[in-house]
Amino acid sequence: MLLRSCLLAVGIASLAPAAWGACPPDGVTRAVDLFTISQRPDADFASLSGQAGELSAACKEDPYANRVLANLHVNLVLKAKVPAEAQAQAVLAWRAYRAMAKYDASGNRYPARSFTTSAGPVTIEPYPDGDLAKAIIDLLAQTEALTGKPTEFSRPVRRGDPAASCEMADYSLATYYSYVIPFTSIGRPDWKIVLAMLDRNIAACDGKVDPGQLDVLLAQSAQIRVEALQRNWSPAPDDRIGMAETAKAHLQRTFEIRPDGL
Repeated sequence: MLLRSCLLAVGIASLAPAAWGACPPDGVTRAVDLFTISQRPDADFASLSGQAGELSAACKEDPYANRVLANLHVNLVLKAKVPAEAQAQAVLAWRAYRAMAKYDASGNRYPARSFTTSAGPVTIEPYPDGDLAKAIIDLLAQTEALTGKPTEFSRPVRRGDPAASCEMADYSLATYYSYVIPFTSIGRPDWKIVLAMLDRNIAACDGKVDPGQLDVLLAQSAQIRVEALQRNWSPAPDDRIGMAETAKAHLQRTFEIRPDGL
């Protein structure tokens, strides 16, 4: 399976024992070791994916382990031979990204921490990384196109849906969405999934965040839809009507929040 590869900087420089949920004390060290192995041309996908999946399940709340796991799962997407396996790894990569981009209980970013690994001391700093976010979203879109199946991140969500959660990591990415979609005559394969994610974030965060933060998501949604209409990215009449109606609704909501505009 051919997927566009991504050059990702893990942002590792060193680590301390984590205390998030069931994540083992050596969770970060194990993640670093697996990431190092995943970069080898002869890396065993089956073995790595099994170990990475177990570690992701155990460390799903640890931002430091997930800083590494996000990159590990991206590497595994590129090594997968079957579209469904690649999509599963892309989903795990985005879950890890959300966990690493979270803020602490005080609303601050987690500080850099030093850890000792088999490769020596490294420092890890979890933070929203636009380049990594773009790479993972692109892989989500590519794998979804190959499998024809939406993921938990691209399925529609209704306002008040109890399954939806409003994550700081989600709407902090709004500033990156405009860079995810370079406005060309053909668009990019990820433009539809980005819109789905924006819509999901808007529905999940409506009423849960400051309106001044929600309006960025609304405006970005409208901007991408208008661009898609102008450049005829989706020629189907029903798609175009739906995009126009949603763009109008989101713009109206934006100006209700910010009458003076953005």
